[in-house]
Amino acid sequence: MKADPHAIDVYLAVGSVMDMRVELTQYNVAGPFYLTAEHEQYFLEWYLHRAAVKVAGVFPSTFWESLVLQASSREPAILHAILALSAAHKQGMQDPLSSDVGNFTVDQQQKFMFQHYIKAIRYLQPFLSTQTLESMHVALIFCLVSLCLEVTRGQYATCQVHLQSGMKLLKQIADHSQPDDMDIIVPGSAYAFLNDDLIGAIFRLNIYSALFGHHSEQRYFVLCGIASEHLPGAFSSLKQARKHLEGLLGDIHFLSEQYYLRESQSSSNPLSELSCHQERIQAALVAWLRTYNASRIHSDAVPESRDALADQLLRVYHTMATIMASSAMPSTGELTFDQHTEAFVSMIVQILDILKCASAITASHLISGHCTQRFSFTADMGIILPLYYTAIKCRVPGIRRQAVELLRFHTHKEGLLDGQLAARIAEEVLRVEEGSFFQNMLIPDSLPVDSIPSVEDLAVPVLPETNRICRVQVMLPSEATDKVVIFLTRRMEEGWYETIQREC
Repeated sequence: MKADPHAIDVYLAVGSVMDMRVELTQYNVAGPFYLTAEHEQYFLEWYLHRAAVKVAGVFPSTFWESLVLQASSREPAILHAILALSAAHKQGMQDPLSSDVGNFTVDQQQKFMFQHYIKAIRYLQPFLSTQTLESMHVALIFCLVSLCLEVTRGQYATCQVHLQSGMKLLKQIADHSQPDDMDIIVPGSAYAFLNDDLIGAIFRLNIYSALFGHHSEQRYFVLCGIASEHLPGAFSSLKQARKHLEGLLGDIHFLSEQYYLRESQSSSNPLSELSCHQERIQAALVAWLRTYNASRIHSDAVPESRDALADQLLRVYHTMATIMASSAMPSTGELTFDQHTEAFVSMIVQILDILKCASAITASHLISGHCTQRFSFTADMGIILPLYYTAIKCRVPGIRRQAVELLRFHTHKEGLLDGQLAARIAEEVLRVEEGSFFQNMLIPDSLPVDSIPSVEDLAVPVLPETNRICRVQVMLPSEATDKVVIFLTRRMEEGWYETIQREC
């Protein structure tokens, strides 16, 4: 079977390769540092024992644990890509003031990473000119590995290119299922030749990026159509529970975008149809929690284990999804979020428990030498998105500031989400929304980062609707240290929408 002739693009060949060649010139790759089998073995070991575990996150992943290694034994493009990822990951975990990183100087490690990254892209080129299922599989593996590499380097604009390329390819593979909807992907049998964890990882990065508000020229909506009657009697694994919940998050995002389009651009989408969609999603969320609680997968989790973390994360995301679904078509505008203050507090409490559990796991990894406290990256579900959502949607000053502080001091990188960038964006939203509204009121500027909000903390004046931002769009910076451009939209009293641009 052959793929669609347009299914494979040289999706970043010109831009990224040229950028890397410039950087290679800076680091004088042609200099006296020569690669040996010993160097490559060192970084393969790093991938096996450190990078793969960290990148996969708390849920098991056949992609990171086995598929990538199997592909690297057959395809040089994948082998060189994971060597480059390992070098970048190792560098991220080292003290930036240190001039020596194990067997390499910082300069040598940079050279190693760039050399293998360019080799990977060169070996990929033949796959970009053929039209087979194998070519698409290799291209998607390369896409995901390279995206993670660019995240560790802080090259967020390039990360977005990789993600868009992966989504475009997945769209083209399944194009026959939705030929008239250029931005909609309905997963189905067309993906049978692909690894489930590979597809799931790309879809996951896409939905979390979209929910965060990352701006892109082409948006893709993954609609799984998961209704309450489609759920099993019990989930067989934490991964299965996550898959169903993320499908619902995709449906919620699509509903929210359709409603915003209808309100802001006079779309013809019937409100009754959207209301029915919302009711189905809410019913499915109730059914998901009932099914999850009926499953033994969470009760069997050992305390302070990866499974325990996964269980806590799923519950946080279900709470967030419930708020999102309820407020997707707000009859009272942004004021509707004031009805969910207890749910926001619940998320903060659950995240504090997650951090306690994670610190115990991290401590054991520190003792064993498998990680440092300086850097953490996962391509999986994490706490950045729920904290960010709390910071921009909960209008209780103390709670949202606590969420910002947790973002700043207790998160690193999750997919395309950066905790430090998220904190900066949330702070700018706070400044724009609140202005001087709380200036003369006895309201704490923030709560202790590890405290649980009290009744007194929640008793605050209501922030006016016209102050509130209903939509945040983020232009990813090229570098983590660059300014972030954000577009903040709010609905005015007359019913029209105002969008302002800020840098932070």
